[in-house]
Amino acid sequence: MIKSTVFKFIIIFLALMLVTSCQSTAVYKKTLLPEEIILNNQTQSDLPDEAPEITAVNHYPKYPVTHIQLINGTNVYYIQTHHLINTSTLYALAFKRDGQYPRVLNDLFLNWNALLLETSYSEAKPQRLSILAENTGATLQNFSMNKFYGKYLLALNEDSEAILYLLGHLVTGLHFSSQELERVKLNLGVSKRVESVSGHNLTWQLFKKLSLPATASNLTTPDPALYRKQRQQATLSQFMQFVNNSLQPEKASLIILSPTPFNKIQPLLEQYFSQWRGKAKHLPNKNSSTLEAKNSDNFNNEVFWAIKRDASTQVDIRIGFWPQSLTNKERQSLKILSELLAGGGLASRMTHDLRENKGLTYFISSSIARFSTLDSLQFVSSTEPHKLAALLEGMKQHIQTALHSSITQTEFIAIKKRLIVKAQRNLLTDYQQLGQMLQLLADNSSTGNKIQDLAVQSQLLEQLSYQDFQKALTRLGSIPQVTLLAGDKKLLKHHLCKYYTKCKIHWFNNELH
Repeated sequence: MIKSTVFKFIIIFLALMLVTSCQSTAVYKKTLLPEEIILNNQTQSDLPDEAPEITAVNHYPKYPVTHIQLINGTNVYYIQTHHLINTSTLYALAFKRDGQYPRVLNDLFLNWNALLLETSYSEAKPQRLSILAENTGATLQNFSMNKFYGKYLLALNEDSEAILYLLGHLVTGLHFSSQELERVKLNLGVSKRVESVSGHNLTWQLFKKLSLPATASNLTTPDPALYRKQRQQATLSQFMQFVNNSLQPEKASLIILSPTPFNKIQPLLEQYFSQWRGKAKHLPNKNSSTLEAKNSDNFNNEVFWAIKRDASTQVDIRIGFWPQSLTNKERQSLKILSELLAGGGLASRMTHDLRENKGLTYFISSSIARFSTLDSLQFVSSTEPHKLAALLEGMKQHIQTALHSSITQTEFIAIKKRLIVKAQRNLLTDYQQLGQMLQLLADNSSTGNKIQDLAVQSQLLEQLSYQDFQKALTRLGSIPQVTLLAGDKKLLKHHLCKYYTKCKIHWFNNELH
């Protein structure tokens, strides 16, 4: 039943795209209903007697799709979602891959825009973007599937102006320098090394060796050696050529699922996307501070798990929560903590403080991996050895602050609501529709999406109290482990252990199987 419904959904959206055409010099708008559709080059007599319908698994009403093309060529697909189970919104900006450019440039662009939102490297006022994200309850995520890649914002309220400002700024506020490019390349390299099965799967192997439950990530990279070479050799001029040639407005699709009437959204679209011309600005490099931990800084005792990696002067850090077993309340609490740290709030403030105020040149990202036997929350970053101790202790301090004092009951309630909304939407609604729309644009009729039954998870979240959450954080706070990936043990020990009263490093070579 579900497969049949999804297939019908795909056929209708494909037809919508084929029959909607626009003039390049004006705004064109048309609302299509299923009975108006002619598929491909078929005549009316070629069509089946019963026209397919756009329906959801739970038999929601038909979804009329409004398609317009802005003056600059951007295609916009709008679905009003007032009849859905909640009033949150989803805005997705999808770029079509260009075969003449390596995939690594797509990934660098996504990483760059994540930095733009988190640290406000833009013409906007300091923290303007992250504050807007917090106030709207927006979560910015990357997606990469088949012929498309891009970003989507899921927001809890109907502040369309704020959401479109956020998303529009990601394409109108492009400012790049060679220094920032090297930082993004480094960040992308860290995530691939730590999380990819086909790359350095050393951290997973270490936790397996230590008899902790672990699983392999599904983030695989075709031909990792070539990917790594292309990342290392990418230049600013090559990257800017990719931006200017591949990210033209007419090559992008803006997909909107919102309860806000389209006549209120359209003026905002033109306001925040009219300046998008696919042209990036070249910025001069900024002075980078060499701040490091002082010899007078005396940190607590610490035990480190270090893994030898390829020769490099950089040290990769992973601070993770790896409990051997979690209760249901602790598992739900970890999800709430992850959402808080990854949703533009504490993660943004931590990044801004450590990079800008303390001069640490590095990237930090947070992610949650959910498995049937283990929930984990990891923070991954990278820096030079002489900055390692200052970075590590700065990260730990922010994480401990988040665990023990920064999560108010108001934040707890808001985040719990956001997670429940996500769980409900994952039953079908917007995420699935986004995936189907992208598959249609890619001319691929197989979505590959699985509809997960998350009703139980929603119920567990509903039952979790603020007091339960605080108790869970007390235990989680005693669990974090630090894993380092470094090229040289002696260099690591020299730059790290001098700052600790007692310092012990468990060193593992690559043979962890």
